[in-house]
Amino acid sequence: MGRMNQKDFIHIKTCSKSYGALVLIDHVRALVAHVEAIELELRVSKEDEEEAVRRCGEAELSIIRLNQQVMQLKRELGESRADELQATMSADRLSTENDALKAELESKKVVLPKEVAEDLEARLKANQGMIYSTAYDFVHNKYISKHTWGWVNRQNDCNLITIAIVNGYTVEEPPTTEDKMRERFEERLIHYEIKAGIDNKTLAAVLAHEVREVLAEERQEE
Repeated sequence: MGRMNQKDFIHIKTCSKSYGALVLIDHVRALVAHVEAIELELRVSKEDEEEAVRRCGEAELSIIRLNQQVMQLKRELGESRADELQATMSADRLSTENDALKAELESKKVVLPKEVAEDLEARLKANQGMIYSTAYDFVHNKYISKHTWGWVNRQNDCNLITIAIVNGYTVEEPPTTEDKMRERFEERLIHYEIKAGIDNKTLAAVLAHEVREVLAEERQEE
């Protein structure tokens, strides 16, 4: 029969004294069914309440686990940022060290005249890159030009060609007219073994300067 509505329940309660026995039996049955329905509803409500409590507990556990995961992610993010910062600092340090190394290597490069550099490349190719054989050719005037041989003789360091091969070299700017004259004078002084009160290099520079002055004066007169 189920639970009565509020109106039927009040009607039975107020009019039960004026009914007969059969009617009262029906009313009692209805009241019993009403009570049973209420008990069932209470039992179902209690079960729902327990289920709700259980679900609430599970939700709380899920929230706790989520919070733990969030904290773990924050820690990992912090570690990741720290690693990224460390990697950036390491990269910057390596870049600085690399630049310093490049600058150091650049400073150790030998400056060679163009013709000397060309002879060096040719001898390295002919000797298949062998350093000793190439240096030997320069020291003993083998397969190199007279200009290169003259340059070799003017160097104070006999290992300069070897240093150029190992550390690298750059080609100097083309010589000016005065540079060419000074070099030519010095070669002639050495060739004719002309002795003076000063060294040949200084004397050649003085002569070249004087020639340049004379040429400049002639151009002005024109």
